[in-house]
Amino acid sequence: MLQINVDVGSGNVNDGDLIELTLTVRSLLFSQPGDDAGIRFLWGSEANDARISVRFPLVDIEMKDASVLGRLVYFPIVLRSGFDDRMWTGSTGGISVQSAEVSQMPIATTVEGGVEVTFVWEAPDDSVGGSIRVDFQLKPQNAYRSTRLGLTR
Repeated sequence: MLQINVDVGSGNVNDGDLIELTLTVRSLLFSQPGDDAGIRFLWGSEANDARISVRFPLVDIEMKDASVLGRLVYFPIVLRSGFDDRMWTGSTGGISVQSAEVSQMPIATTVEGGVEVTFVWEAPDDSVGGSIRVDFQLKPQNAYRSTRLGLTR
């Protein structure tokens, strides 16, 4: 095993900093390669476990102001991600108003960098206005946990 140590005395990496690491092998000759022959780049050591972790937003969710037309209330929600409208079309999700799921299919409109999904809820006859609770749920894939956004309007 060829091991090359790169000592870093100290330093800080801040949110938004760009780190570029280039590892290159120009020429390598194996005289008698075994089944596990190959090139492996390891970060850290047995004594000093190291890792590189990345945090990035999967999707930005913006709930725009609701609009009311008679007893119909329109809840537009904008999903922005690197997946454009596929964040909605390839996912499952919906809203609940006052803890009751809205079963009507929303209207999806492509916007720059994402999709605007508008849910329509019909207020009960005895509704007098005021604040209502709206919860939005998005499940990008079965393997991911759901993302919830609770809002009071």
